Amino acid sequence: MASKNNFLHLITVADLKRAGNKSNTKVFTLQTAEGEILNTEERFFRAVNQTLPLNPPGVTHNWDALEDSLFGGLLHSGHKSVEIIWPFADDVAASSGLLLVRIVTLFHHLAEGVYDADDPQRNCVLNLCNRSVVSGTLSTAKKSHS
Repeated sequence: MASKNNFLHLITVADLKRAGNKSNTKVFTLQTAEGEILNTEERFFRAVNQTLPLNPPGVTHNWDALEDSLFGGLLHSGHKSVEIIWPFADDVAASSGLLLVRIVTLFHHLAEGVYDADDPQRNCVLNLCNRSVVSGTLSTAKKSHS
């Protein structure tokens, strides 16, 4: 299987406009309709169902089914290049590192499945948008939330 190693970018809030302004790329912002921080599995699944192409739709709390549905949705979306922006992913790192690892692993599998070495324009990129990026890794410092 071909590998797409450049699937994950850590960006700051200031980078959001530039990240979402690329030609020939479909950009999705991973968020709930209510604008909740995705720091629980329930909120993450709700955001995926509300914002990303799924085939079949309506997946709840089953990671394998979600991966299959996202893969089908991305492949059949009609877009060769897909960019997913996840605002405030650092809040997940601060509250549940295990959930963050699970989500990033899911998107890594998707990027590998979607990537085609014969067609370098076919890709899937996940942008983790953080309030702060420290040495290229997510800052897991405790933050006060009001």
